[in-house]
Amino acid sequence: MGRYVDLMSDDFIDRVLFLTCNKESHNHDIFEKYNIETIPTFLFIKNNEQAAPPYTGPDALSVDKIETVINDLINGKT
Repeated sequence: MGRYVDLMSDDFIDRVLFLTCNKESHNHDIFEKYNIETIPTFLFIKNNEQAAPPYTGPDALSVDKIETVINDLINGKT
C-alpha cells in the first residue's frame, strides 16, 4: 500500500495530510484508541475527530474507495 499512499499524497497535496504509523515502532495508544487490529488501516480524521469509518484494505482496489471517502470529506459530503 505504500506506493498508493505516496500517489494519493501527490494527488491531494495541500488538502490532505497522510501519516503512517508502524505498530512496532510507534506509540500503541493510537492503535488502541481507534481499535486498529489490521494493517493497513486508513483513518479519516477531520478537525481532530474521526470523520468516517476506518477502511482496511490491502490491495489496489482499496485506493478507489479511499479516494472516494477523501473526496467526500473535502467536498463536505461526509
